[in-house]
This record gives sequence, structure tokens and C-alpha cells, in this order.
Amino acid sequence: MADIAGTALRSGVPLGARTAVKRLPLDAGPPQAADVWIDGDLGFVLLLHRGGDGLMAEELYYSSRGQDGVWGRPEHLSGGIVGVETADLIEIERFSPAPEVSALSGRDLTGPLVLLVLLPGERARVQAVRRGNSLLTRLGAPLELHHPEQ
Repeated sequence: MADIAGTALRSGVPLGARTAVKRLPLDAGPPQAADVWIDGDLGFVLLLHRGGDGLMAEELYYSSRGQDGVWGRPEHLSGGIVGVETADLIEIERFSPAPEVSALSGRDLTGPLVLLVLLPGERARVQAVRRGNSLLTRLGAPLELHHPEQ
């Protein structure tokens, strides 16, 4: 799986069509990159695959890019999925640790999972949003996430 994560980081986008992740076959197939997050020389890849029990499983890998511009071999991270019922897009409001400044961005949903990386001290508020004609409707309560300072 580290090889698939490395390929996804080198391309900067998930392998194949992201919408294909919504339709993973019920049988055990090859892992697929569901999302890629790159910020400078730090990159994360979320992989989806079918476990031995037939259920969908996720794996998270990270890597850093050397001064030569080449990604190192991705390493597996532990963690899990935190979820909200998603609609057409999500709004992400990021809060940097110091000074307390927020930045709002939107992200279209093209698969069942989205990778959101918080660096030490960062916080984010995530809100599912549905499009309707020219209106945006927020769904449910926002999800508050934070990465404690280390």
C-alpha cells in the first residue's frame, strides 16, 4: 500500500477517478487512493480497501519531500475516521494557532471520504453543505476538530 500512496503523492491527486471510490467492488480489490493532501513538502494519502471481512477499511500514509523534490517512502499512520453526513461540498474554516486567524474554504465532494490534515495547534470547523439552485444549505451542526500542541 505504501507504493500506491507514493504514486498518489507524486501525481498530487488520487489514482483513477475519485468517483470510482464510491463504488469499490464487494470482492477484495486493490487499494485505491481516496484523497491526497499536500502542503509544501509534507504529504498525506488516504487509502481505501476491502478488508478480509469484506468491509471497507481505510489506511493513512504520510511522507515528506526531500530537497531534491523526491518523496520519501510513505509510512503508515494510525488513526481513524471521524464523520459527518455529507452533501455536495464541505466548508472548512481553519484557525491557525497564533495569531488567531481563520481562513474559510470550500471543497467539492467527489468521494465518500475527505482527508483533512491538522498540524499541531491547528483547529478547524467542518460543515456539510448542499447546493440547491443558487442557494447553499448547511446540514446539521458543524464538526469541531483540533490538533493539540505537542
